[in-house]
Amino acid sequence: MEAMKYHHVEIVHDILNEYNAIEAESKTRYRGVVQGLREQHNSKVGAYKEVVRVLQDELAHSNAHWDSIMKVRTGTCTQHA
Repeated sequence: MEAMKYHHVEIVHDILNEYNAIEAESKTRYRGVVQGLREQHNSKVGAYKEVVRVLQDELAHSNAHWDSIMKVRTGTCTQHA
């Protein structure tokens, strides 16, 4: 009976060791996947920020251009009046 108990404890210990090894491997894979997704996300966010910055610069340039045209036209209209 004692030998059977000892054998059972050995088997449970082996199962626990296997489970812990699988758990550690799963955590390592999961962390790798999460890190990869984080890097992809950060890259995309950086690209979108750059696009927004370029569009804001273009908008500011366009607004300045049209403001100068409006000042010239407003100035010429008041001069002829």
